[in-house]
Amino acid sequence: SRMAKQDEPIRDEPNPDQPAPDVWQGLDRRFWGASLMAGLAWMTMTALMVATPNAMIQCGIAVSGVMAAMGWHVIAMYVPAFALGLIGPIQARWLTGWGGLAVVLLAGALWRNLNYLSDFTVFLIVIALGWSLATSAATALLHERGGRQS
Repeated sequence: SRMAKQDEPIRDEPNPDQPAPDVWQGLDRRFWGASLMAGLAWMTMTALMVATPNAMIQCGIAVSGVMAAMGWHVIAMYVPAFALGLIGPIQARWLTGWGGLAVVLLAGALWRNLNYLSDFTVFLIVIALGWSLATSAATALLHERGGRQS
């Protein structure tokens, strides 16, 4: 049971003199936005990357060609990250990250149209570059956020 001071009535309804609470209060938009960006990029790239070698083999591409394409994919995943540390303002990081995610999603929409080794190799390089952009930008944003608790 609630106790009231002598002069103060008990109220169950909100006080009209106080502003409504901010629904975003306590939520860190940078954390959730960067996490969503990186998570969607990772999930999409992983689903496509796992399915692609089998699709390549079903198209008659030799295992050596599949392995070569996957090698270029892995290189494209990590090499761009070395230069992405130079991205300056926070707005550029958001643009880079969401742009990278858009590249992954757009490439994913074209996945079913691939038939040749060159098509698959370019596709794997493009989704890796998009993933690298999104993940590196999200990592930089989360690093800037620091260890603050929301």
